[in-house]
Amino acid sequence: MVFETFITVRYCETDKMGVVHHSRYFPYFEEARCAFLENVGANYSDIENAGIMLPVIESYCKYHKGAKFGDRLVIKTKIAGLSPIKIKFGYNILKDGDLICEGFTTHCFVDSLFKPVNLKKKNEKLYSLLESLSE
Repeated sequence: MVFETFITVRYCETDKMGVVHHSRYFPYFEEARCAFLENVGANYSDIENAGIMLPVIESYCKYHKGAKFGDRLVIKTKIAGLSPIKIKFGYNILKDGDLICEGFTTHCFVDSLFKPVNLKKKNEKLYSLLESLSE
């Protein structure tokens, strides 16, 4: 399943060259990931209230073109990988149908002490939902 999130570039996200600063794409990924999970009924608050956290353990972004203040962007988010202890989200950001950047974040399922947990055992319902959405 691919979920689309729409954002408009704010002035504060651009640098002196007038393009979105490279560091701003990771918050875009986060916004899209949260929207994806909320859309499927598994928002971050519910997951954390169940005693599971998802810290980022790996992140990557490849830039193809720049975006500028006021540009309307589409972030296409999908589950690119899933195991009982981690999940990988893939992102494509497009402007007017053109790919401007692509990336991913990998997250580990951990408890409140940041010890890895087996999501399939701890919350089989959530794991099954995520598994049904992954490619």
